[in-house]
Amino acid sequence: MFVSFEEVTEGLLEHLGPSAVISPALAQDFDCIDLALRLHDLNFKGMYRATAPDLPRPEVVEKEIAHLCPSIDFKIITSL
Repeated sequence: MFVSFEEVTEGLLEHLGPSAVISPALAQDFDCIDLALRLHDLNFKGMYRATAPDLPRPEVVEKEIAHLCPSIDFKIITSL
C-alpha cells in the first residue's frame, strides 16, 4: 500500500499492522529521517527500509537514525 507522509498515523499503523515500511531516502515532501522520527513517535516496532541507490555513504544516515530513533530497525537499501 502506498500512502503519503501525512497519512502515516497511529490509526493507519494499527489498522494495517505492517511488519515493514519502505520509502525513498529522499522524497519530495520528506526524507527518511522525518519518517523514522514519525515511526518512532508512533511506537512502530517493525523494520524501516529506505531506498537510496546513489547515496555515497549510507552508513552516515543509518548512524544518525540509530541515534535519534534507537527502537527503529532501520537500514538503507542501495541496490535492488
